[in-house]
Amino acid sequence: MKDDSTVKVVDGVWKEAQNCELLTWQNHGQDGDDWNNWWSSRFDNYSFFNDLDIETILEVGCGPYAKNLEIVNSSLKNPAKNFILNDPLLDNYISLGKSVKRYENKSKFLSKPFEICDEKEIDPNSVDIAICNNVLDHVYDVEALLNNIFKCLKKGGYLIFGQDLKNSTDKAWNQVDPMHPIRLTHQYLDEFLSFQYHRKLYKVLKRDEGRNPDYHYGTYILIGEKK
Repeated sequence: MKDDSTVKVVDGVWKEAQNCELLTWQNHGQDGDDWNNWWSSRFDNYSFFNDLDIETILEVGCGPYAKNLEIVNSSLKNPAKNFILNDPLLDNYISLGKSVKRYENKSKFLSKPFEICDEKEIDPNSVDIAICNNVLDHVYDVEALLNNIFKCLKKGGYLIFGQDLKNSTDKAWNQVDPMHPIRLTHQYLDEFLSFQYHRKLYKVLKRDEGRNPDYHYGTYILIGEKK
């Protein structure tokens, strides 16, 4: 079966996407939701984690607000002690005064593509929960990023992963979308992630259950436990 996924793009395409992303957020407020409450509801408000003891949370692609981390942490019986926030545009967001700045003195900030973060910046097997919600269509190498997340998670640690899905059945498939050059299908994600995680929560939402039915044929929802 032909798969419509695009999992890697060249440097120039990715840099154009990042420029588009930055321009978008320059025209938004200092704080906001950015769909994070919508994602939370699709993960059953992260109730899976209610009774777990968690020390370290990583959010990959945290954006200007880092609200995913805030919502996940509030679902825990006891708040986590350590936070790691990653986004290639993190320094820009702080300069713009976005609300992610509130974590500046109590978190480790990684302002670079997570694909190239190494052991000097984040210890292997050190993270209890890694959050990666609707991030992969903004990266330049999907597999490198997912493999880095896998490396930094403790054995038995958890990946919270949500992603809008695209294929050639979408009405907007042939439209140019410079901000989202990566395109992913649930078949590709199933195959790749099944080698790394046991499914604890798994859904593929239908087109009419998603955020933008013209652009996304479905939505991928996974809480995975590292094998």
